[in-house]
Amino acid sequence: MPGDLLVLMSGQQATGKTTTARALARQLDLPLHASHDLRAALGFASGDLYRPEMRDEVYKRLLHGVTESGAVLDASFLRSAYRAAAYRLAERSRLVAVVVECQAKVSDIAFRTRRRLGVPGPENQGDRMLYYRLRSAETDPLRQDGAIEHLRFDTSANTVTVIRSTSPATRCVERVLRSLTLLGGPGG
Repeated sequence: MPGDLLVLMSGQQATGKTTTARALARQLDLPLHASHDLRAALGFASGDLYRPEMRDEVYKRLLHGVTESGAVLDASFLRSAYRAAAYRLAERSRLVAVVVECQAKVSDIAFRTRRRLGVPGPENQGDRMLYYRLRSAETDPLRQDGAIEHLRFDTSANTVTVIRSTSPATRCVERVLRSLTLLGGPGG
């Protein structure tokens, strides 16, 4: 199915977007473009990483790298404006845009974040709720996107929910997701 697909990974930090994006790109034989690679290449200082103008530049360059052969885009796509720009690009390039929304249990997100940061010890309920509230405040719900092809991948349970699937390309992505066993929580 390569050559007609633009997969947008979406979701909060530590929900498994990058791991899932790598597997999808490999299985679908599509190039992978990752926002964290662009940030590193642009040399953004850690305090600048998520300033609005830096985010705008990263998403602009992320989309600029897409060709008519399609791609998997590994970024959070939490803002509807960034998703809308990707949908317009897909339409102009005659690509099917499929959103893969990664989700995970809040406890798994907290665990993965602590592991990533090298913070020892178990997380507590306060850590989980604070993180969840902070990140949720930055999110424009995907339901605003209407008719866009949309799959939800729960990386804690390795389950796929079809939100909207009308094209063979989306069903192909769904089959690949269903075949993946990637992540898991503290025990996984």
